[in-house]
Amino acid sequence: KINKNIFDKNKIVVCFDHIVPAANIAAAELQKKIREFIKENNINNFFQEGICHQVMVEKGFAMPGKIIVGADSHTCTYGALGAFATGMGSTDIAAAYATGKSLFLIPSTFNVNVNGKLAKGVYAKDLILYIARTIKAGGATYKALEFNGSTIENFSISERMTLSNMAVEIGAKAGLIKTDEKTISFLKSI
Repeated sequence: KINKNIFDKNKIVVCFDHIVPAANIAAAELQKKIREFIKENNINNFFQEGICHQVMVEKGFAMPGKIIVGADSHTCTYGALGAFATGMGSTDIAAAYATGKSLFLIPSTFNVNVNGKLAKGVYAKDLILYIARTIKAGGATYKALEFNGSTIENFSISERMTLSNMAVEIGAKAGLIKTDEKTISFLKSI
């Protein structure tokens, strides 16, 4: 409806994930419109294989220093790889498609420092649920939730993604983990 071409077809990634194959007629009609949009705009980065947050990482779109906006609230997952990533509504995404720009207030940082080894049977998901219970549902609203400390440094990339993915549940705009050798090694391996 903006009636403007997309700003850069190579910087747009479209993933069908939660509803593949389409679960109902409405979803099928939406997917048909999206496929037409992809074809009209010659978008090459189109995937129908797995959850978008995993696909974005495995296909190398989530990288340190990138700014990523997505139409899913858990787009903040890519903060595990040092990207500033946040979810937005469809109108904001359409504007970003058309202009390559978006307006952000620079969020203040809410630092979560975790040190030590987790007890046997306690995992990254348990840790983020504990953090959410401690901070409360809106306790980090429009903040950059930054995770650091020896526990986080020792986490695998998957565990880091679990933490960053849940930042939005605490109201955070982004869930960030600093880029380190583990991040770089992982990115080289994909």
